[in-house]
Amino acid sequence: MQSFNAAKSKIISSALGVVLGLTASTSLADIATKIASIVNRGTLNWSASNTTYSIPAGYYSDGTLDSRPSYTNGYNAGVTAADNRANVNSANYKAGYNAGVAAGKTSYSIVPYSKETSGTLVNSYSLTVPSGKTRAIVIASAHIVNHNLNNGISCTGGSTITEKIICKKDGSYDYCSYYRECTVSPGNVLTITASNTGSTHAIYSSGCVVFI
Repeated sequence: MQSFNAAKSKIISSALGVVLGLTASTSLADIATKIASIVNRGTLNWSASNTTYSIPAGYYSDGTLDSRPSYTNGYNAGVTAADNRANVNSANYKAGYNAGVAAGKTSYSIVPYSKETSGTLVNSYSLTVPSGKTRAIVIASAHIVNHNLNNGISCTGGSTITEKIICKKDGSYDYCSYYRECTVSPGNVLTITASNTGSTHAIYSSGCVVFI
């Protein structure tokens, strides 16, 4: 009898006994009934994303609760949201911005020039197309003294895409503006010329060439 009471006490005080609400007054028959009512559900394996799962009461021998889908989906959603948001304090944003600026700086080169002649008829400046460049934009201006707007400015070399020159006379001075876009090949020579036909007065010219 003492051995039975000791076994009953162990059952009542066990974690299972506490869950089943067993007490010292619970009869042996009730203890057996409650223990027998526990369903053996075997292995519990569960995995899902962004949802809940109500676990049925019962006994489980083992199993795996896998939260990786929720973690992975949440992580990917966070990355996508971050990619779609300009965060100027982000290290990745700064790295990408700096790389883009550096690439932009190397994608073109600007070559300025300035020439002045006096007592000659032609003022010209030649530039060699840098390696890797296939297009040139020529922007030039000339200030020609006592000229009759005969020639103004021209550019040779490359294949012209578009070209425009505007000259205006103001007293004894001619002011000419010139724009030309052309395709080029590395090593080609572009020559920009400001002419002063029929006179030996001064020619002042300046501008720049953008190679892309």
